[in-house]
Amino acid sequence: MRLDDSLIGAWSADCMYGPGAQSDDVLIFKEDGTGRFEFVNWVLCSADLFRWNVTESGSLNLTGYCCLQLDNDAQKVVSTESDFQYSSLSYRIAEEETRSGKRMRVLRLSWKLPASDHYGFVRRDLTGLEEPRFDIK
Repeated sequence: MRLDDSLIGAWSADCMYGPGAQSDDVLIFKEDGTGRFEFVNWVLCSADLFRWNVTESGSLNLTGYCCLQLDNDAQKVVSTESDFQYSSLSYRIAEEETRSGKRMRVLRLSWKLPASDHYGFVRRDLTGLEEPRFDIK
C-alpha cells in the first residue's frame, strides 16, 4: 500500500471562505491508510469511513467500508454500508490564495459529488479527530 504523506491530516471545504458557515465537508486522511468524509451541519451528520491508497502520482483510491449517520430524530447513530467508492481518483495539492484572503494548501479532487471538489488544509495533527464524534444527548 502506497500513501502520499502530503494528504495526511484534516481538510475542510469551509476553511477557505473566512469566518465559516454552519455546514462543512471535511476529509480526514490518517497515517494508517484509513480516513473519512464528514458532512457537518452545525453538528456531525454523517461520516463515510474509508481506506485510502495512492496508485500512482496524482491518483487515489478511496474504498468506503462503513457509513455512520444520525437517524431522522438525531437521537442515535445508524451504521450502514458505504457506497463511497473511488478508483483512480485524480487529485492535486497546491498552495493557493483563497477567498478568505489566506494562502493555504488546497486539495483538488476530480470527483462528481454534491459536495466540494476542493479543500483547504486545516492541520496534520489529528489529536481529537481520531474517531467521528456525533453530538447526541
